Amino acid sequence: MAECSLVLRHATMKMCDPEARGPSMKKRVLILCTGNSARSQMAEGLFRHEGGDRYEVFSAGTRPSVVRPEAIAVLAEIGIDISASVRSPSTSLLLGARSRDYSLR
Repeated sequence: MAECSLVLRHATMKMCDPEARGPSMKKRVLILCTGNSARSQMAEGLFRHEGGDRYEVFSAGTRPSVVRPEAIAVLAEIGIDISASVRSPSTSLLLGARSRDYSLR
């Protein structure tokens, strides 16, 4: 899990770099996975942390489960609190009226 958080952090730092983005519009990001219990929750937390108010971030799963305590603990080690994260079924985000600039899965 710790290695996963380092990889996700590196990727989100690159995507959240204001120099690489162009116009200063708030971008919308959807992170989609199966369980919405670890990796997608961690990626959402990292995007929120690194991107600040430049991104509106959502995560969802095709079969959402309970957010894993290991994911919460790993991000807590680097000062990011995802303990209040809410898991979401993907259909509510994919079928809703939410447009997005990036989708990650």
